[in-house]
Amino acid sequence: MTGSDVLLSLGLGSMASLVASVVFLGAMKRIRPKLIISTEIARTPRDSGGNSFRIKVVNMSKRAAVDFQALAYLDHPRKVPEGQVRVLKPLRLHSTPGSVLPGKRKGDTEARHARRIRFHDDLDTLWANDQENSLIVRIYARDGTSGYVSEYEVIFPLRRHIKDGSFVYGDSLEIVPL
Repeated sequence: MTGSDVLLSLGLGSMASLVASVVFLGAMKRIRPKLIISTEIARTPRDSGGNSFRIKVVNMSKRAAVDFQALAYLDHPRKVPEGQVRVLKPLRLHSTPGSVLPGKRKGDTEARHARRIRFHDDLDTLWANDQENSLIVRIYARDGTSGYVSEYEVIFPLRRHIKDGSFVYGDSLEIVPL
């Protein structure tokens, strides 16, 4: 084997390794959590008085979404000397950061891949003026296999996105009256 044959073999081997790595990373990057998030907020009366507000998230992939985190903000204007800026006020959600949203499975009678997330705050009081304020929900989740992160954001610009009722069981994002 000559020196040029060795260089050719090294070059071809390196090129094949590079192509294989790019193809592998591209395939893994496609493996991300596939979540759907309600575009409406369910308002249900509490037995103790007042209302409970919830959104719904459904994991449509077969793999678990790990490090699942839901965040909510009230977007409101604040005056500054030059005009106005938008400020995000964090809202409290009943969601454990870093939790797992299981993948969708046939025969799962408990629909564990679907989760309702409750707001701790009373949105009727807090979000009184939709001409100035809007509500933003951000969901972060990492695929349990590939480790790639998906980020989702839903903006509720008007209070008409709040519907009286409760979410239907399972994959549906429909809100039905009680």
